[in-house]
Amino acid sequence: MTQTIRRSKEDLRQKRTRHLLVQALVALLEEQSFSSLSVVDICQRAMVHRTTFYAHFEDKQALLHYTIESILQEFEISAASPSLSPHDFFLAVAHSALVFLSQHRSLFQVGLGTQDHFGALALESTLSQRMSQHLTQPSFQGILGDLNPEITAHFYAGAMASLVYWWVEHNMPVTEEVLVRHLDHFLPGRSICAEKG
Repeated sequence: MTQTIRRSKEDLRQKRTRHLLVQALVALLEEQSFSSLSVVDICQRAMVHRTTFYAHFEDKQALLHYTIESILQEFEISAASPSLSPHDFFLAVAHSALVFLSQHRSLFQVGLGTQDHFGALALESTLSQRMSQHLTQPSFQGILGDLNPEITAHFYAGAMASLVYWWVEHNMPVTEEVLVRHLDHFLPGRSICAEKG
C-alpha cells in the first residue's frame, strides 16, 4: 500500500470520526443542555472511544465550536454563487440557517438556550469569526466602506444570535421569510434599486 493511499484512508477515517462526534453532539443537544453534557456522553452516543475523541478535540467546547462552524460552512457552500452580491450571500446563508433552526428547534431551546452561557457564547463567537473571514475578503470589503471588518462582524453576529434566540424562545412567531426580509434591510450592502423597490 502506497503512502498516499494510506494517508487517504487515514483522512477518511478522521473525517468519519469527526462526523460521528458532530452527529452525536447535535442529537444530545436536542435532549439536554450543553453544560450538562460530558465527553463520555458524547463518546457513548457516537460509539467512539474517549482517547479517539481527545485525538481530535481538546474538550467538548472545541467540539461545539467545530460543530457550529461545520454547519455554517454547509450553509455557505449551499449559498455560494458567483452571481450573488455579498449582501445576498449573507441573506442566503441566514435563510438556510433559519430553515435549519425551524427543523431543529429543540437544539436551541434545550441545548444552546440563552440560559447556557457557554453555548450562547460559542454560537456568537463562531458567527463573528465566520463573518469576519468573509468581510476581510476583497469581494466583501466594498460593502463596508471604511468600517473595520472585525468590529462589524462582532456587531452583526451579536445581533443575529440575539435575533435567533428571540425567534426560537418565542416559538417562531414569524416565518423565516419575514426575518430574512428584515435582515435584507439591516445587513450592509443593500442596493439602491432594492431600497427604491
